[in-house]
Amino acid sequence: MLNQRLSDAEYFAGSEYSIADIAAFGWTHIAQICGFSFDHYPYLSNWHQKVAARPAVLRGIALPQPATGP
Repeated sequence: MLNQRLSDAEYFAGSEYSIADIAAFGWTHIAQICGFSFDHYPYLSNWHQKVAARPAVLRGIALPQPATGP
């Protein structure tokens, strides 16, 4: 469902980054930490990489320690 939505929109709520993307990123970030691959979901993968590169997101996943898994 997420991949399908992103096939015709840059972000979940449309053309601009919004609270919908902020909320979804937490789940996709944890999914990657747990080993889930986005290989079969190209639009979701591109979206995740784009959101993960945002300066505020980079700061957020670094506090209080990097959220990269065990």
